[in-house]
Amino acid sequence: MHDFAIAVFVKTPKFSPIKTRLAKSTNQEFSDEFYFRSVEITREVISYVQKDFPNVTPYWAVAEKNGLSSGLWSGFEKIWQGDYENLGDRLFQVYSHLIKRHRFVILVGADSPLIHIDQFTETFENLESGIDFVLGPAYDGGFYLLGGSIEIPKSIWKSVRYSSSTTKFQLKGMLKDIGSIKELDPIWDIDTEDDIFSMLKAVNLNESLLPCQASIIRWMSDYSHNVSP
Repeated sequence: MHDFAIAVFVKTPKFSPIKTRLAKSTNQEFSDEFYFRSVEITREVISYVQKDFPNVTPYWAVAEKNGLSSGLWSGFEKIWQGDYENLGDRLFQVYSHLIKRHRFVILVGADSPLIHIDQFTETFENLESGIDFVLGPAYDGGFYLLGGSIEIPKSIWKSVRYSSSTTKFQLKGMLKDIGSIKELDPIWDIDTEDDIFSMLKAVNLNESLLPCQASIIRWMSDYSHNVSP
């Protein structure tokens, strides 16, 4: 297997506001707890991936320069997203840096608690087979994963409207102009209370979930029982 980098985009509590849309639609305590749980799930899933694929190097892509020293971001290598406000600039910064060091690069967020080892395996297989890009769509119109084997011009990153129902559609359309692309099955990323209700309606605890994933589903289910959707 060839050389892969997986970069998990994170923000450091106390240095940056986290999950602000979720906090507005639920409350700050719930939002913070979700974030910490989801980060740990992402860490655990990628650790399992490393056991099966030893040529994978995981990174925490940290939003704040002073957040790089936080104890939260242990276990993986660390890379700074750069001193940019725009998400497109930060995605470009991390991807363009890592594609110079690794044969393949995969970018993921830390707010998709049901991301599965199989999604990474499928991404590896597609990229190794010669597909230029692999895109994991989120049900809200965004994307939870982007894998690539070639450079992506900064103009593409900057042209996408993020946090939109058309984000994935825009990005996919532009990537098609520079290379081949494969799309994975969609999963949920959690940005609002409505995302929680939608995911809970569809999830099956008998699926091949890790214990930490089953735990967050039960925790969110307890929350949903106490509020009106």
